[in-house]
Amino acid sequence: MKILIICKGNAIGSPMVESLLNHKGAQRLTALSAGTEPKKRIRREVAEYLIRRGHDPRVGTCTHWRDVDLSDGDFDVVINFCEIEGDVSPELIGKAMLVDWSDLVPAGLTCQAKLAKDEISALYSAFDRRVEALLSLPFEYLDRATLRPALARALSV
Repeated sequence: MKILIICKGNAIGSPMVESLLNHKGAQRLTALSAGTEPKKRIRREVAEYLIRRGHDPRVGTCTHWRDVDLSDGDFDVVINFCEIEGDVSPELIGKAMLVDWSDLVPAGLTCQAKLAKDEISALYSAFDRRVEALLSLPFEYLDRATLRPALARALSV
């Protein structure tokens, strides 16, 4: 399964979810994150938190959605943290199931906002619950018609 996570800055939430999915679902799925207005790097405190939790976060520049490689085919799921309609190419979304996780992002959180350790921990916990729900599904054995409602139920946890 291929999953794309999109947010505006690609510096806090989307890299966290990308890291969680790739760390916990390594043999079952591939996740990539991108932004509509990506920052130069993921937030240092987010990267440090992920490293302390045993993750290997992506290092370097954040990715713009226009730079996402579609040569391997469409994504199965696109998770978004912000309003992306009009900001993202329909070709990028393709036939993927679009899932909105903006409810997990506190109002007013921006890539410039100061982040306390407890805020990062709370975000991580919320994302982790949804990632665990996704990974609890036998998605490798579900056809697309069965997968959509199963994902909708699991990802709305």
